[in-house]
Amino acid sequence: MNELKRYLIKIWYIGRNFVGSQRQPEKRTVEGELLKALKKAEYLTETQVSSFKAAARTDAGVHAKEAAFCFNSMEKIYIQRIESFLPDDIGIIGYQEVNLEFHPRWEVEMKEYKCIYVLKEGENPSLSLMKEALKFYEGNHDFKLFSKTDASKKNKLTNLTMNKASVANYDEDKQTLVFNFQSKSFLWQQIRRTIAFILKIGNGKANLEDLKAKLDPQSFNNPSIKRDKPIEPGGLILWKIDFPGTLNFNFEKKSSKKQNEFIKEFERNLHQQRSTMRLFLTED
Repeated sequence: MNELKRYLIKIWYIGRNFVGSQRQPEKRTVEGELLKALKKAEYLTETQVSSFKAAARTDAGVHAKEAAFCFNSMEKIYIQRIESFLPDDIGIIGYQEVNLEFHPRWEVEMKEYKCIYVLKEGENPSLSLMKEALKFYEGNHDFKLFSKTDASKKNKLTNLTMNKASVANYDEDKQTLVFNFQSKSFLWQQIRRTIAFILKIGNGKANLEDLKAKLDPQSFNNPSIKRDKPIEPGGLILWKIDFPGTLNFNFEKKSSKKQNEFIKEFERNLHQQRSTMRLFLTED
């Protein structure tokens, strides 16, 4: 008789045609497609769906070069069998067997996001001012004003540690920026709202003192200090999720080939999406 096992899998996906990663009734989501594939492969039964957990969630339009999910199964899994039931815009990178109590969200050591931002006509932000602001943004702060309020979680912790926040030119023409953020956890829309405000600083419409005020809990009830609208999601990538070094993933080379072939065909005529996908292909 087969023994119940728990698997941690890493996947990539192109978020353009998903309403988000989290499963939603009658809507196309990353979790929904992955669950369908696992059921068709006969690796997951209806009674085991509750064992399916995500390490992170992404909004509609956000991509992932490395996302992670866990599930229980009585079967030994084969990546190519799961891949055969997945759509072209999702692929499996690799898998690792873990203990039955393993929860991917609690076991994460670090998450990394990268975001491609193409400057709009007339925009010429100061890279040095943005770098200075992001350096201050690093460390432990209350990021409440850089997140979207979740009415279902009134007491949600908003005090987090940002391990890294940076920006650099991505192209030689200096018309495209790449932002990088690393932390154990992130708030809802935190990165996209942060970038919106950092661009204000770069464009001279805000300054470092404004940033300090937005991170000061004493300012949270000040009606003149408001949340910024998030930038569009198309350039944001969940880049990497790190787990304890004792995990040794079995990586799937054929899935990487599928990923590259799909990305090369992805929206060639749109500069931001082209740059975003090139980042998938050119960096380790």
